[in-house]
Amino acid sequence: MSAIVNTLPPEIVQLIFGLLDLEQLVRCLRVCKEWHRILISLPHLWRHVQLSSRFQGAPERYAQALTNLIHLAGDHLQWLKLDIELSEVLGIQALQLIAANGCKHLEGLELNNTSGPEERLLLLRALRNIGPMTAMSYLQLYCLEINMDDVVHLFDLFPNLTYLDLSDSVLYDSGDYTSSIPSGPAHRHHRYHHYNQRYHRTTRLKSLTLNHIEGASSAVFGCLLQSCPQLEQFHCRGALLSYEIIQHLNRYNRSLRVLAYGLCAGHHADQHDFVIPPPPVMLEIGLESVLLEQVNDQDLAAIVSYSAYHYTLSKLDIRSCFIPDDTMAQLLLNSSSSNGGWSSLRQLDLSSVTGLSLPGLFTFLDACPNLEKLSFKDIPWWRVTNATLDRWTHYKNLVDIRYFGQPESISQAAIQQLIAAKYAVLQQQRPGALHFEFNRHTRIHIQFPTQYSVDDLILLSRLLDE
Repeated sequence: MSAIVNTLPPEIVQLIFGLLDLEQLVRCLRVCKEWHRILISLPHLWRHVQLSSRFQGAPERYAQALTNLIHLAGDHLQWLKLDIELSEVLGIQALQLIAANGCKHLEGLELNNTSGPEERLLLLRALRNIGPMTAMSYLQLYCLEINMDDVVHLFDLFPNLTYLDLSDSVLYDSGDYTSSIPSGPAHRHHRYHHYNQRYHRTTRLKSLTLNHIEGASSAVFGCLLQSCPQLEQFHCRGALLSYEIIQHLNRYNRSLRVLAYGLCAGHHADQHDFVIPPPPVMLEIGLESVLLEQVNDQDLAAIVSYSAYHYTLSKLDIRSCFIPDDTMAQLLLNSSSSNGGWSSLRQLDLSSVTGLSLPGLFTFLDACPNLEKLSFKDIPWWRVTNATLDRWTHYKNLVDIRYFGQPESISQAAIQQLIAAKYAVLQQQRPGALHFEFNRHTRIHIQFPTQYSVDDLILLSRLLDE
């Protein structure tokens, strides 16, 4: 092995080893002494460290592997990711190794801590000790107990962060500071003012994820969103939300393009910080992609109507929501204009949606002339039949249909008719893919352009159950 490597130019050897992933590189270290010498002399090969717990081994072996990998990378380390099981036992050690090895070029850090409060506190302390890092742009810290002082310190440590994910954490006020501020609706403005004075930072964040956050008040959300004037993506599902979140977005985040918004199931608003909400506030931002989960029909209309009216919304994903037919009709009425309804929508995903009938869906689809992908699952009362397939043939641009359920009496002739209609569009107008999936057994995927005929494609793809 070493004789073959020695015959190659050094740049070719580096190129070959550079094609391997971390696991393969570790194996190569044990091939022979020459390979070991070459690999430890190329620290840039070890710049992405992702330690996974899927391989069986004693905890001390993982600890030693982490030490060796970070040492091999040294100052070249750019990314460190530990699986959630390893983060519990190695997260603090990883941060200590980063500080000891002076990894000032670290760009991404992903740790997931589900240990007890003491370990979470130690993790935060170790994070502070690694010192300022201007290269850090991606930070993911799951399952922490963190307050606003800690968040502000993170912003100071990593001034060039563009992605921050604090999902599944408890994010609370700094008790020593906020205890002196009167609570209740009458003092809300006073509370915001004090928050902004102490905690406001102007960050470079473009993506902020706060899924399943506990303990955070509306003032905390407002302070965080105000700190992100360049924010493009905001993910906040299963969190403590109020109608004020939309007001914060309207006020501070006009550049927002992607929103994932959902209510915490069974949550009751805090009596001190939230009042009975007024009529829904319309989100006045031109979004491109929206995911909504467990929101009511009024909130849904308030969030998507502006984007639909201004032709920016291209992807809509609705999960576990009650949407009656009249709400969909109202959406069409609110977004109607001389250019023809929801013409910008390209993808519609529906999951566990109640209240909406299949005819109501088709009424909505009639207003989406450029829709390309339709997916719906966990809606057993929607029965896909030959008539359904015939209706889909009239939507010229709809070339990706996924129904995760058991269709009713679909004939081969109906499938052939649907494929033939879409085949003509894709074969003549544009390259792309045709994808139909009606259940686990009825699936076809065709890449265009293709030399096969419709009959050949149906035969080769085995569309119907045998």
